[in-house]
Amino acid sequence: MKIVIAIDSLKGSLSSYEAGTAIKEGILRACPQDTVVVRPLADGGEGTVDALVEGLHGEKKILRVHGPLTDDVTCKYGIIAHEGKAILEMAEAAGLNQVPAHLRNPLYTTTYGVGQVIAQAISDGIRKFIIGIGGKLSDGKPHDLRAPDYDDYTTVDPKTGLSGLNGDLLIWNDVLKRAIEISSMGIRVDKAAMLKQLELAGKEERTRLYFHKRLLEGSLPLSIGGGIGQSRLCMLYLKKAHIGEIQASIWPEEMRKQCAEWGMPLI
Repeated sequence: MKIVIAIDSLKGSLSSYEAGTAIKEGILRACPQDTVVVRPLADGGEGTVDALVEGLHGEKKILRVHGPLTDDVTCKYGIIAHEGKAILEMAEAAGLNQVPAHLRNPLYTTTYGVGQVIAQAISDGIRKFIIGIGGKLSDGKPHDLRAPDYDDYTTVDPKTGLSGLNGDLLIWNDVLKRAIEISSMGIRVDKAAMLKQLELAGKEERTRLYFHKRLLEGSLPLSIGGGIGQSRLCMLYLKKAHIGEIQASIWPEEMRKQCAEWGMPLI
């Protein structure tokens, strides 16, 4: 039997690779005849560079940048040269672990170092970063059918003149012969962005919903978010075409039947 181990890191304890190796050793003690392969996995934070660089046969680069408290820190990022892509972890340049608890004040900390990493990646020839996910494409069609009450994709950045405060990392999936989204990050809508995007999408009736009412009345904090689809990363590693081959869920019987006919048994 061949077993693939892909486990996220155990924060503050073991890295993804260390945890996977420990599991591998345990399996081989019980079943020495099996083949066990360890693949790093991450959720968009710690370990993401390591996981994607190994899985996509890239290389790691080291850079000195401004840390969250403006002192220099050493961070790594990944380059997938054959695909013209860069893999970045914000935590490498502006992670919470780099700021003592008594100094954790967003009014005085900075993500300037993240920009330095991006600038270096651009100078390395990287151009595969997409911003403004959700807004209209050049042909007038909406991009990705992004929900109008989630990421802010309409606010114009005064520094670049471009719309959108969100971005996704796309990777080519050779099985599907198309790009798939691996990582999503962005600033969520505030009151002005929500009202504007609901109007553009023709979804003004959503202002009556519980979450929307609370955000519009100012009783919810504004937020940012991001992460990586672990199931999609496993799809990439295991060369699967449907996410149902990776994670268990409830699928319509007709879909199960059709996928089975195409050689894609759903879990």
